[in-house]
Amino acid sequence: MATDNKYDRQLRLWGSHGQRLLSESRVCLLGAGATGAETLKNLVLPGLGSFLVVDDKRVSDTDLTNNFFVTKSSLGKPIAKEVTRNLVEMNEDVSGDFLETNPLAFIQSADRQKEEFSLVIASSFAKCEIGKVASVCSKLSIPLVVIRSYGLIGYIRIYSPEICVVESKPSPEPAEDIRIANPFPKLLKYATSICLEELDEKSFKHVPYVIILIQLLQTWKKQNNGLMPSTVEEKNKFREKIKEIARLPWGEEENLEEALNLAYMAFKPRPIPYDVDRVLADSTISKPNFKASPNLSNFWLMARALKLYVEDRGRSGGFLPLSGKLPDMTSTTEMYIRLQEIYQEKASEDLKTFSNMLDKVLEEAGLESTIIPSQERALFCKSATFLQVNRFRSFDQEYCTATANKDAMMMAVMEGVGDSSPQCPLVWYFALRACDKFYEKYGRYPGDTKTADLRKDTELVHSFGSTIVDDTGIEVPFTKDHASEMVRFGAAELHNIAALMGGIASQEIVKLLTRQYTPLNNTYIYNGITCSGAVYEL
Repeated sequence: MATDNKYDRQLRLWGSHGQRLLSESRVCLLGAGATGAETLKNLVLPGLGSFLVVDDKRVSDTDLTNNFFVTKSSLGKPIAKEVTRNLVEMNEDVSGDFLETNPLAFIQSADRQKEEFSLVIASSFAKCEIGKVASVCSKLSIPLVVIRSYGLIGYIRIYSPEICVVESKPSPEPAEDIRIANPFPKLLKYATSICLEELDEKSFKHVPYVIILIQLLQTWKKQNNGLMPSTVEEKNKFREKIKEIARLPWGEEENLEEALNLAYMAFKPRPIPYDVDRVLADSTISKPNFKASPNLSNFWLMARALKLYVEDRGRSGGFLPLSGKLPDMTSTTEMYIRLQEIYQEKASEDLKTFSNMLDKVLEEAGLESTIIPSQERALFCKSATFLQVNRFRSFDQEYCTATANKDAMMMAVMEGVGDSSPQCPLVWYFALRACDKFYEKYGRYPGDTKTADLRKDTELVHSFGSTIVDDTGIEVPFTKDHASEMVRFGAAELHNIAALMGGIASQEIVKLLTRQYTPLNNTYIYNGITCSGAVYEL
């Protein structure tokens, strides 16, 4: 369908509320090289609110070969200014500023505008520099996304104390909880009010599977002391009951086929998902003698209310609020609309109960009930099945030998994440660390000067990398060939790798800014030699 809204397609992904969050965000880019510029471009196009580019370099001949946001006329001019000028031309809704100053000095300075950032992007920094940036961002509770293009190797790392997600939107999305195994009173009354035996063939084949399964389950429970099918034998018998009520040759009644395929919904009530259970059990809201505090975010205030809702079994039955969604199914229009009304009425009741509990939590915290508007409450309640809290390991945890996530790395190697060959992405992670060690010691990257002794650089990179691998105790095939390849790269940013990493990084940044979808946890390594990549929790 044609539309004059230039954001139409993305609104279908993250909705108007997600677009609002994006348009209210301010991002800081440290380093205006090719990878950083490509990342920022992919945030400007969908309508980022504003950005600041910080870099003290001047446009060089090298920049002209890999950065599309500088031109020949930019040569010798401040790269931050040139990149900003060209980026803001791409979307009139976005405002951009620049600072011609050292990125590291800026982020460590007393400049108060750092506190305004929704997120910081650090592009093409060495490990020793990232540690300083991560420290500042951690103190300010600002998410940090580190991106690098090093020859044919790409790297993305997310540092953030906590990202609370209301709409994680798993794919494929699990079936809706439509309470077949545990029908609420109005649903049970309606489902059992329809006499299947009195319907003619045409009417019978349009009875929704919800009604069929609820009726068959109630009959089963009467015959089995109130118990639901539990063993494999009992479940198969229940499925046979569905086939027994068929009036036409099997396959001619789609509603019965749907009932058979979804019979598992009648075997046990939908449990609270693992991620949501973790949220409800989180120490933020589950400490002994807990008392709500005004310092809690809206997410945690609502999570506390949800916890109270679930624990009030008299009202909730121990289940999450109903979303009110009803999936497509074979049905008459009249029956489907009636079912839809019943589910939506129940969802409204659940929302009201949840909202009353939230008001009590807010009162306990000394906050006005208006601080969380009705739309935000409704979205949280509707999305209760998909809540997530993502916490990321810190810089110090990753790089300290005592706290390095060795188990996760060993498991990744054992499970063949990214394969276990010499081209495994994890090997290139250690190769990058070896080059950072080289930079830290010699003030330059291996192979990046005309006068560099490539053979000597290779020996040093191999030695540094082997030591790092040995210290972690991970069996990865880091060889002199890997070291030689890193030296050959000379820390060059290739535009194709920069563009790819910019695309992936911007996708993750949108997740962080809109609090939708599940962000990668926590490191992505891309191997451009084999065009393969993998995510590792480092």
